[in-house]
Amino acid sequence: ESTKTAMQAMADDAKKMAKVGAAAFASMAAAGAAAVGVMVKEQIELGKGIARTAKIANPPVQAIQKQTIAVKASGIEMDKLGDIYKDTQDKVGDFLTTGGGEMADFFENIAPKVGVTAEEFRRLSGPDALQLYYDSLQKANLSQSELVFYMESVADEASMLIPYLHDGGAGFDI
Repeated sequence: ESTKTAMQAMADDAKKMAKVGAAAFASMAAAGAAAVGVMVKEQIELGKGIARTAKIANPPVQAIQKQTIAVKASGIEMDKLGDIYKDTQDKVGDFLTTGGGEMADFFENIAPKVGVTAEEFRRLSGPDALQLYYDSLQKANLSQSELVFYMESVADEASMLIPYLHDGGAGFDI
């Protein structure tokens, strides 16, 4: 009889544990589903942001994705990267339209030394224009202070991209 009672107690305990386990599993599944929902929402927002940035700066979406991932470790968010590219296009457009603006010093003093013309910038996307701009500065053999000055003149915080733009944009290769 005591063996039967012990077996019944174990069976009852197993049933209780199964109920607790099922409740715990349901709770974990709900938490997991909520986490997946948050991740999906974040990915949708990221995709929308990349598409917006690509429209403004005019590069291929894949290029913006790659560059965003590369610079994120430096604390540069996608919207800031897009602003830098947009500002670059704005400054180039200002010079092409008026012959003045913040790029005038570059086109008068740096570009002729390295054989680059304003016309070469006309149809470039924001990222490509910034890369050509930086490559020209690098060819001119400027000091670090001068590099920072020229980069900041094209866009606020653009100097943060120097490590990525160096050597033809090798820093973006992740």
